[in-house]
Amino acid sequence: MCTVIGILIKFAVFRWSTSQAYLRPVLKRKNLQADVKAFATRILFEKNRAVGVEYHHDNQIKRARATKEVILCGGAFNSPHLLMVSGIGNGEELRKLGIPVVANRPGVGQNLQDHLEMHFQHVSFKPWEKQQQ
Repeated sequence: MCTVIGILIKFAVFRWSTSQAYLRPVLKRKNLQADVKAFATRILFEKNRAVGVEYHHDNQIKRARATKEVILCGGAFNSPHLLMVSGIGNGEELRKLGIPVVANRPGVGQNLQDHLEMHFQHVSFKPWEKQQQ
């Protein structure tokens, strides 16, 4: 039993990020280009099909085209933002902002909620004793 707990504790110390789990193992592929410190500015469309992404890198606007598919994984806030600035969202609101509508999807960007947590830790140098009432 102690061996199993020891192994669990040993492996629980390390946390893997998405980058470590999925990106690093394939970084040397010839069909992959990874730009660091890049910011996606919009999804590129041909008709209603996503064909690439426009991004800001080294003070330049660049474009990357996909040969098969575009996978959007910007998180709870960046994904809907990128969809909306690319023309997917509430068509009426997008038109007011001068964004050409690719797909009228009123639910995009609605009901966003973050799950903020605050952890408090306290160190006491004196033993804690339960107070009698």
